[in-house]
Amino acid sequence: GSKNPRPLNRAPRPVTIESMTGLDVVIAQVLEAGRLTQRLLAEDARQISQVAGCLLAAARVPRTIHICADGDLWPLSELLASRFRGDDEGLLAPARAFPRDLDARQLLAFVNHDEALLVLSADPASRLGPLLRLAQAQGVQTLGLLTRETAPLAAHCVAAIVIPSEDIRVVSEVFLALGHVLTGLVSQGLGQLQSSVAPPQQPAERAP
Repeated sequence: GSKNPRPLNRAPRPVTIESMTGLDVVIAQVLEAGRLTQRLLAEDARQISQVAGCLLAAARVPRTIHICADGDLWPLSELLASRFRGDDEGLLAPARAFPRDLDARQLLAFVNHDEALLVLSADPASRLGPLLRLAQAQGVQTLGLLTRETAPLAAHCVAAIVIPSEDIRVVSEVFLALGHVLTGLVSQGLGQLQSSVAPPQQPAERAP
């Protein structure tokens, strides 16, 4: 008998979102995060520079940059630690994200004098206050990415950036953008340091 013809390869149909309501909300959050990031870069450049300077000072030694986040922000600590390490481009700076659900004294067991501790907090009931107080008393460079609700934690930070928003999705986007800025500044600073200490190249000998 005749063979069945092979089915034609058809391009997959695009998947569409039936209701645009959810998409509109996400787009609005992303746009708001972009506006807030631009505003912070323009108005809070000094605080951003201070945080970046402390991180760079730790990375130069090198000392470990510890990153700790509360609540829904915890995955960001892993991502930023990876960015500071330069996992895709070779070692940039030693960095680690703190494990979840440890109390302040357990967390401080990971931190040594003169290392940097960057906290990400948007939870008014944050457990990070005791950690910052103890770390600061031990000579740790305490730094914060905070919101208006967690701004009091800045009192225990050498330098902090406060995001004027309580929307956790917007805050997450802004923290992520600031993380890219901070890792970029640290990378640039380390590159300049390496260039300044590189041995001068010997002039090529002329052939007789």
